[in-house]
Amino acid sequence: MSLNQVRVFWPIMGVEMIEHDKINRLEVILKVTERCNIDCTYCYYFNGNNRDYMGQPPYLTVDTAKSLAVYLRNAACSHSIDEIRIDLHGGEPLLMKKAKMSAVLEILRSGVADFTDLTICIQTNATLLDEEWISIFEKYSVSVGVSLDGSPDENDLYRVDKKGKGTHSVVVKAIELLKAANKKSEGIFAGIICVVNPDFDGKKIYRHFVDDLGVERIHFLKANQTRDGADIKLVAGTRKFLLGALNEWINDGNFNIYVRQFTEPLKQLCTSSAPSPCSDRYVAMTVRANGDIAIDDDFRNTLPSLFNLGLNISDSALADFLDRPGVADFHRACGEVSPSCLQCGAREICKNGTGLAESVLHRYSFINKFRNASLFCESHQAIIIRLGQFAISRGVPWSTIERNMAGIRNN
Repeated sequence: MSLNQVRVFWPIMGVEMIEHDKINRLEVILKVTERCNIDCTYCYYFNGNNRDYMGQPPYLTVDTAKSLAVYLRNAACSHSIDEIRIDLHGGEPLLMKKAKMSAVLEILRSGVADFTDLTICIQTNATLLDEEWISIFEKYSVSVGVSLDGSPDENDLYRVDKKGKGTHSVVVKAIELLKAANKKSEGIFAGIICVVNPDFDGKKIYRHFVDDLGVERIHFLKANQTRDGADIKLVAGTRKFLLGALNEWINDGNFNIYVRQFTEPLKQLCTSSAPSPCSDRYVAMTVRANGDIAIDDDFRNTLPSLFNLGLNISDSALADFLDRPGVADFHRACGEVSPSCLQCGAREICKNGTGLAESVLHRYSFINKFRNASLFCESHQAIIIRLGQFAISRGVPWSTIERNMAGIRNN
């Protein structure tokens, strides 16, 4: 046992634990279903190179949920985890029967929440959402994110059902239910996730979300693409889309509307007191419907070997996952920074892309691994420059912005 490990006794379980290096935040992408009721043409999980879902059970079982609760509370104690976030994903999570979903949520809430700060979220296409589902999510404090890619003109080109019919009209009805529920249970509606299409108009889509749907929380999700094989059209189109949406957000001046890629970097640019260097340790993992463990699901088609680790929540611990050959190397590599990022004047706002809600996947290449700037580096620079111009127009001193971008700390 290393010097930084201390044996502790956990009387709740009556077993001896080993305290490992601290983790501040653990995110668990939990595949409660491995099937979907719609057929998005761009889906990396069902319509990409991935086929391993075929060997998975369609649904998470109650027994697997119990194993996960034990796994997570052991992890919370042995790694002193401050926060665990469970993201219920699929497939489509709402394919699970309501009674079974309630049982799973009860197990997770009762089994984990006493040991750490527990957040549970669900990402859904919302085509099956109804009042009964909302009541379940209210009971167990689950925040609901909805996938929608714009108006019918955009969304219904790619987000279609099994018969090829667009899903927009059904999803909008679900959004209205969530907005109504959010008035009495604030936080139940986590907002919209919209996949950025380089051929679409970000301004138009932003206006649809804000003006037509009355949505106040938006996350624009870039393509699931590494630096290898990416084309100029994707990069340039993504930049144009995001800047179109950004200019509308700035012109509106309604900062109750939260857009992750815009709101967070603007806060960082304008803060009057630069924060201390962040040393928080964040870990993301995927748990399949059968309990198998893997790295962040974004890498499924890029690093398939790390989705066949031979680890399951029923017979392993979080430390086994973190120490697994390949996984430890992956986490170390994710922390590497490219020389160009180290020299960038906006490095402390961008944070290698993560400051703008970027997936580390966008930095990956076969040759350099993660020692690259993001595929969308120019988009990040353009967003930060535009936000800086806006901040100055609102009276924020350039010296404050310059200090925050470079990460100069107050003594």
